[in-house]
Amino acid sequence: MDLFYKAAELIPEYQKLSRYIDGKISQPDALPALVTGVSHIHKAHFIGALLQKTELTPVLTIAENEAEAQRLCNDINSMYGSGTALLYPAKELILGDYEAASREYEHKRIFALSAMLFGGCRTVICSPEAAAQLTLPPEELKKRTITLTSDMDISLEEITGRLIAAGYSRCDLIEGAGQFSVRGGIVDIFPPSSAVPCRLELWGDTIDSLAYFDIETQRRTETIDEIRISPAGEVLFDSAEELCVRIEALSKKLRGKNAPEMRESLNADIAKLRGGISFSTPDRFFPLCYDEEATIFDYANAVFVCENASVRENYRSAALQHAEDLRILTEENRVCKGLDRYMLTKNELYSAVESRAFVYFDTFIRGRDMKLGLLLDVQGAIQTSPWSGEVAVLKTELENYLETGFSCLIFSGTEKGARTLANDLLDEGFKADFAQNPEKPFRGRVIVTPGTLGAGMEYTNAKLAVFTH
Repeated sequence: MDLFYKAAELIPEYQKLSRYIDGKISQPDALPALVTGVSHIHKAHFIGALLQKTELTPVLTIAENEAEAQRLCNDINSMYGSGTALLYPAKELILGDYEAASREYEHKRIFALSAMLFGGCRTVICSPEAAAQLTLPPEELKKRTITLTSDMDISLEEITGRLIAAGYSRCDLIEGAGQFSVRGGIVDIFPPSSAVPCRLELWGDTIDSLAYFDIETQRRTETIDEIRISPAGEVLFDSAEELCVRIEALSKKLRGKNAPEMRESLNADIAKLRGGISFSTPDRFFPLCYDEEATIFDYANAVFVCENASVRENYRSAALQHAEDLRILTEENRVCKGLDRYMLTKNELYSAVESRAFVYFDTFIRGRDMKLGLLLDVQGAIQTSPWSGEVAVLKTELENYLETGFSCLIFSGTEKGARTLANDLLDEGFKADFAQNPEKPFRGRVIVTPGTLGAGMEYTNAKLAVFTH
């Protein structure tokens, strides 16, 4: 909504921050800014407004934990439009033996990385653990992404070969992301980067039609001209034989008293691969995938950090747990030197953050030893509790704000509920309007819109009050 961006521009501290960021974009080595006095909802407001600077995006925003990252995503998208922010979850590493494991988080990570690489969002928000985890490099993601267009010349063999190399599994009928099926000249594909699967029909070696379809009814829902098929996993090899060769090379380097047992374990995996048997622990061989290491930092133009002290503390907890997991797996001869690198060390993570950080957002000023280019304490920023639904209570609060010239915005859930509330307030004598996407603050008026936020907020300087149901 333009309203939130225009409201931000009325806040003196945001004006200073915006000017400073403009200078830092042209001089990336300039020191970062620190903004304090902001609660969760104000961080979402400020970050979303800064994201309107397209030369800044894509931005990596690191929140103190994954729950807060999800809240920031939800509130930024409510304020500035769906798809502005995406969550990049921490991957649950599958290094032990499991019957089956969900790849939902891995698919969400690839969805977010693809959006950053190809311009599908303005910020990706994650926890410190997710930021520290290694992933596929941008060049590998680009190389293994398949773009299909109608009337494109491509053989069925090439399509299936490229899908398998991109981590897709072939099945009779697709049921979820990361799968594809072939029936004659019809190929169904469910990319992690798409909410629905697509279907292409070949006429010889030419794509005759391309469309999305409903996975339940199997009926086409929308004809399309082009689709970008992202990889289906972060652990990608060109072939099973390539992986076998790399495992064999690692096995030959093993030394120490546990080397024979570890070598036996690796040889068992090689035998499975060459026998055409897949195993349920692909993450185990992630360290052998790529010649260059990469993290989500390699996809971002800038970094925002929310509650830096908490980010560091939560990283330490995740790193300690990860180290303990590796210790146990090493004792079980499931992990060895060469298969023990899955995330950045403390110093590597801190260095990555500090070298790329544009803005730190903290609720309170805390002691810190880093150099800052700008320190801002936002005055008159208040986070308020959600509106209880009592119209009488709402009326009293609105009257207090309107008497002092505030603009009031109310998020009221569904569109039907928002229209009803707007009419009820009109009947009570308020200057109230329903608006699907309000464009600017209206002094002395009440705007009611569909949707919800994690909390309400108030800016004394901007004379804006936002209520949420």
